Amino acid sequence: QLLLTKGDNNHVDDIELYQGLEWLDRRHIVGKVRGFLPYVGYVAIATNDFPQLKYAILGGLGLLALIQRE
Repeated sequence: QLLLTKGDNNHVDDIELYQGLEWLDRRHIVGKVRGFLPYVGYVAIATNDFPQLKYAILGGLGLLALIQRE
């Protein structure tokens, strides 16, 4: 099975990354997708756009760590 990849929401394929190959063989594939978490990246974008949100999340996690009983 020959494969041609297109990742990271690019408009073109990744053939420049193949180092002279036109297609990938199955033996070139290293990993598998095990899950899909849509919109998780929006949290990172929001914390960069709104630093107060980052501190609120960190403070909430710190508070939870302090009041957690074990």
